[in-house]
Amino acid sequence: MIKNKIHIFIQIATLAVCSACSTSWDDEYGSRDFEAMVSSSSSLTVDKSSLTFNGDASSQQLAIKCEGYWQAASTANWLQLGQTKGKGNATLSVKVSANNLTSQARQATITISNGLENQVVGVSQDGVPVPTFSNIAISNVTKNSAVCTFSFVSTILNVTEYGICYSSTAANPTTDNADVLQQSGGGKEGTASFTISSLNSKTTYHLRAYVFTSMGTTYSDVLDFTTQTSAPKEDDNGTPEV
Repeated sequence: MIKNKIHIFIQIATLAVCSACSTSWDDEYGSRDFEAMVSSSSSLTVDKSSLTFNGDASSQQLAIKCEGYWQAASTANWLQLGQTKGKGNATLSVKVSANNLTSQARQATITISNGLENQVVGVSQDGVPVPTFSNIAISNVTKNSAVCTFSFVSTILNVTEYGICYSSTAANPTTDNADVLQQSGGGKEGTASFTISSLNSKTTYHLRAYVFTSMGTTYSDVLDFTTQTSAPKEDDNGTPEV
């Protein structure tokens, strides 16, 4: 009799401990019909009706107050919710991936429902302004060298590398299909000067400045320049050879 009472007490204590454990939605509710569960809930509020993000990857939070069950969904794959359903009050994490290297903003919505009413949160993410170039110039052109100078500005993202790419064959030179001179760092704005050597004489070259940020590579417009003709050789009397 005493052993049975002890056994029953252990079972009750075990259940009490387990009930205090943190469980996931699936662990607690399994495959129960969520739609049927939320239909009996009431009183749903969300602390914000809109969220605004800059163009970089980042996150914000929504405070949900609900007396029962709720579920959440978004309309965009670049927007990630920390959870899509729950019970009672909760803090919902909203994460966005970095926008493409464009000045175009993008929008989405998050709908949070308790089965009786919907709370809609508008989400907007700014585009990332493309870095710009100015004062691009090519000077001191000789038969085998030239100097390129330019300035750049990146309003949001730090420039981690900047330089020039040039080619006598590629009309639109890139860092993949042309010769490159580069410098690390740069911050959000700077000036640059590169001396190009070992060029062929009397040859037209195509050149572009570039900067690299976490979003990728941005190029300037193409500049063309032509190296000078090699000076003719002279004979022993100082007369140019033909």
